[in-house]
Amino acid sequence: MLRRLRSGLVALLGASRASEGGASPAEVERFVALPLDRTVPVTAPPGLVADVVDLVVTLDVDDVSDRPDVIARLGEVAQETGWHLIVVVYEAEEAVGKVHVPPVVPPTLPLLEGRVARGWSTAVGWAIPHLQGTRAVLLDSTVVVSALHLRRLVDELGDGDEGPVVVQGVLRRVDGTVATAGALRLSPLVAPASLLEGHPAEDSERLGLVDVFAADAPVLAVRSSGLTAPPPTTDMRLAVAGLSREVARRAGPRARVVSVPCGRSLETRPPVRSLDAGAQDLLVAWRALSDVDGPRALARLGFEVAADVPVSRVPPGERTGIRVSRPLLRRSVGTAALVLEPTPRLRWSLKTAAWPGERGDDWGDTHFARDLARALTGLGQDVVVDRRLSHARPGSDDLDDVSLVLRGLDRTPLSPSALNVLWVISHPDLVSPGELGSFDLRFAASETWAGRVSDETGHVVEPLLQATDPGRFAPGPVDAELVSDVLFVGRTRGVFRPVVRDAVAAGLDVSVWGDGWSGLVPPGVVRGESLPNERLPAAYRSARVVLNDHWADMAREGFVSNRIFDALATGAPVVSDSVPGLSDSLGGLVRTYETPDDLRRIVLDIEREPEEARAERARSVAEHHSFDARARLLLDRVLVRFRTA
Repeated sequence: MLRRLRSGLVALLGASRASEGGASPAEVERFVALPLDRTVPVTAPPGLVADVVDLVVTLDVDDVSDRPDVIARLGEVAQETGWHLIVVVYEAEEAVGKVHVPPVVPPTLPLLEGRVARGWSTAVGWAIPHLQGTRAVLLDSTVVVSALHLRRLVDELGDGDEGPVVVQGVLRRVDGTVATAGALRLSPLVAPASLLEGHPAEDSERLGLVDVFAADAPVLAVRSSGLTAPPPTTDMRLAVAGLSREVARRAGPRARVVSVPCGRSLETRPPVRSLDAGAQDLLVAWRALSDVDGPRALARLGFEVAADVPVSRVPPGERTGIRVSRPLLRRSVGTAALVLEPTPRLRWSLKTAAWPGERGDDWGDTHFARDLARALTGLGQDVVVDRRLSHARPGSDDLDDVSLVLRGLDRTPLSPSALNVLWVISHPDLVSPGELGSFDLRFAASETWAGRVSDETGHVVEPLLQATDPGRFAPGPVDAELVSDVLFVGRTRGVFRPVVRDAVAAGLDVSVWGDGWSGLVPPGVVRGESLPNERLPAAYRSARVVLNDHWADMAREGFVSNRIFDALATGAPVVSDSVPGLSDSLGGLVRTYETPDDLRRIVLDIEREPEEARAERARSVAEHHSFDARARLLLDRVLVRFRTA
């Protein structure tokens, strides 16, 4: 069979290289994946240089052939680090006798060899004799990480004899939850679980740098002097774990293996889990070992292991499965005890409609959840934020005490084990009576809507307006680059938004930040297509007047825009379209208009406003409409519910 494959490849390469005279059988032989001879340990060469860092990039052969974007991204990261680069291609699955065409990669990723290694372990073994520095970073093509975060791993590793000998980066899944923060070993003869797997990223951020039983993800920095070929298994998690424990063993009894959050390092696909001979040998060798680091890390978060359940997993297309120990966790102190403490500490999950990653970073829902989380944390609460793809976390959502849905565009699944709280902050037309009735507590950012819906459905909805963070939105110096007469910040939403249309019709000197305005407003009106959120407070306080408008359903139902609270908190005068209850809710702090003539008159009238009016607006909003005030009310209502349950 292998002979036929070689013959076919000779013909294929001969046709493709006709101008070069074709490929010889000897040439093809170089591309046949051969096992590494493990009878002789492969160790780092002598004479390693302290100032040199090696970056060992391992490329899954399927990525090389099918994912040019992945290869290009890795090339960019390698260039940004400036480290000594070693690149090896491997076949993730067992492929005895499989023949590969020569890998083709860009010049930014020069291959160590033209052949394909059998498995990740073999690929790393090939790279080790070519190391030049005392520290090495191993990075696989299944991981998305920035050069900045790789440097953090090296910084944590240090360059002396003190400190850890292996530093793993915490990996996240595409949905934003943790894929692994290191190996967590609970049961003998069972593959280690991944610490915090399925948890929100906030749990790993709270841990920071933490000691672990072993590393288990192919994004790690290591002391090169202890490197040897990883265990010969196609189970990458176990191969990394075996490698890290061997490096630690060689370094001595006090050697440490740690994991550290390094931003949004993503695992683009889960690794192969296989109970091959190499995996079995490793588990047998670990039979008598115990893991004290994992339980200790969980205890720092207030969790303890209630039980560990070996789960048999059979990878697609595989005949053998591997048992992975899945820990069942519980809070160290139950909710019933927590609510009796003088300062009760509950675990809150804030669920938003924003997408995970950069796609949802600029959503208003994201900033709203972040500010509320900060306020709740300030009251002694544990808070995590779940975006759209992680509303249900089967591996960890049973640890939440409160599930608070910040209702926007999407309906969110109820938590079966937490107190379910709803806060409707936008798009009220999407909320049905059935959805309202399914929650334990209900709030809405409109006094008008809350009262009407409570009467119509019999489900009590308490008014709870949106809010601002006076720590960010506050009076302060003017930014010369952002000075404007009449300011509007927002996208077009596909229409010529009325407040901007009316401002232009009124002949006002309006400045717009947002995309989609080309062709709708006169030249010079658009200052930029985006304004970073961190510059928004300066833009508001640098404007003489800030304009605001609402979605049609929010205006009709009395949902006051969050932009109003933010702008007022800087002291800026705000002019808005008319919304039921707006004047009552904000005590006349916002002026409303009906026609372009009204708008022009109000803006001109604001010119005669005394300077101290700005300070008074900011003081009033900070006192009554901060996220701290909203968090205190939410906590009070939740505790009453727990204590009377």
